[in-house]
Amino acid sequence: MIYRHREGWTLVEVAVVVVVIGVLAGISIPSFLRMKERAWEASTKGNAHTVQLAAEVYAIQHQGRYTGDVTDLQELFPSGEPLTNPFNGDEVVFDGSVGDLFYEQATAWEDYTIKAFGRGDSGDPTVILVLSNGS
Repeated sequence: MIYRHREGWTLVEVAVVVVVIGVLAGISIPSFLRMKERAWEASTKGNAHTVQLAAEVYAIQHQGRYTGDVTDLQELFPSGEPLTNPFNGDEVVFDGSVGDLFYEQATAWEDYTIKAFGRGDSGDPTVILVLSNGS
């Protein structure tokens, strides 16, 4: 009996490897994209918490009165720098767009509400967190 030593891979073996890699990519890529989106939302929630802490510090410094202008809070952010929208890398502008925040003072310097926005199923902004001073 004669045995031949063969070198390389057959076309069928290469095709099987390509199919397996394709299946693995098809499973892992959507999962990776979902995790990326969740990380961006977590960062947006962190930004909302930063604004909340700054609002509370502002109230302590101003006899329990909250500001109606979010720009008053920027100097109280830990870095003193504007917050960054994790979805697009731009500065947070507090307009309620995806990855952005919305700050409002509800009544006569006594309370506030902060809303954080993520991306909904249709790509539109959706509220993912609401923070307030509890009033």
